[in-house]
Amino acid sequence: MKKYKAFTGSPVLVDRTDICNAIVGLKGARVLHYQRQGPIAEIGIEQTPGKIRCPKCKLVAKVKDRPWVTYVDLPFGGTPARICWKKHRMVCTEPSCDQGGSTLADHRIGAARSLLTTRAAKWATKQVGGGRTVTEVPGELGCDWGVVMRAVALYGKALLEADRRRVGATSAIGFDETLFVRSGKYRSQRVAHDGVRRGGRKADRCGKDPELRRGGLQGEAEAGKLQGGDPGRDA
Repeated sequence: MKKYKAFTGSPVLVDRTDICNAIVGLKGARVLHYQRQGPIAEIGIEQTPGKIRCPKCKLVAKVKDRPWVTYVDLPFGGTPARICWKKHRMVCTEPSCDQGGSTLADHRIGAARSLLTTRAAKWATKQVGGGRTVTEVPGELGCDWGVVMRAVALYGKALLEADRRRVGATSAIGFDETLFVRSGKYRSQRVAHDGVRRGGRKADRCGKDPELRRGGLQGEAEAGKLQGGDPGRDA
């Protein structure tokens, strides 16, 4: 007789507040409200910190202000969503401490300098890294492309810095030959192997005299042969 391994899941939640917190799925936060702003679903949250101490003198700090900061979140039930985070702006209670005010942060909810939640920013970075354009992804989030671009640049940079073995040692460098020799009616440009650009506008060097012009062009052709270029090629 085949034996089945018992499956142990999460505990059953019956409290409405616990159910809302579990559905929203932001660790260290609780749901305050839900409302619909046109086509956008807005979910209000706040952190649940304990005693908050000053990072400098380690004494207990007090709440100075509770500002609201809105983040673009992943769609919820097919509806574009926003997380309205009611933050804690703290101030030290010690008069002699020069720490000043500070705002509590949690990277699990949203990173600094990003208007996307952490999970939305990671999703957008994965989509763009997989080949989708930055102007295509915002359509699913219901936001501007600049919001997505800043988040992708922030998280993409962190990924590249962490992945040290993604790019190996350079074994060869390719060059576009049309950028090394450019000849036309009014200009001639050649770049030698040392990277020095030579040439310029023909009228500037030869003037309007046909003889000088002809002589200048012949000299350029000889110089091009010595440098290994093709003076007769048009870009």
